[in-house]
Amino acid sequence: MDETQYCLCCDEDVPINTVYRDGKKEITCLYCGFVLGFQEEKKGASASCILTADDSNLIRNLLTDILTNKRLAEDVLSFENGMTFLAEFNQRIIRPDGVSLVILDLQMPVMDGLKTALTLRAVETKLQRDKKTPIIFFSARKCDEALKKQLARCAPAVYFNKGDSPDPANLADRVDRLVNYILTRKK
Repeated sequence: MDETQYCLCCDEDVPINTVYRDGKKEITCLYCGFVLGFQEEKKGASASCILTADDSNLIRNLLTDILTNKRLAEDVLSFENGMTFLAEFNQRIIRPDGVSLVILDLQMPVMDGLKTALTLRAVETKLQRDKKTPIIFFSARKCDEALKKQLARCAPAVYFNKGDSPDPANLADRVDRLVNYILTRKK
């Protein structure tokens, strides 16, 4: 059944029409064309490619689902350690669309997040990249002064605590807001 809504001009419930104009979704009366309401379309800051590395398969899948479902990236690739992550980063960084954002777990086997980030920065320096790839350090570890000093060496970088809330929707909302903020500032 077609959707109806009350139209002030027609003084009755009328079938509606949806029109997209100037980034807004307008709901109009099918009979008289009166605008019954509008909704601003969400313009997420979509990235071309986001790379993630976390030793937890659960966290990798959760991050991939969040970034994909929220349409924050066209391409999301996940890795279980810093070494495999860097192999892909090195291939992608030379492409025109490159890597838009990196999310790294701080504590991983083979190569941890800090070593991975410092190596990533060395690759960017060697390639003489003007703009550095933003990094989100994703960890359950509390951020103390010593960690803040280490993270500063990887700038632009931010720390994101995984939190202890069992609600994945809460984590998804926090990730969505932070990634949008970073990608919007990057442009």
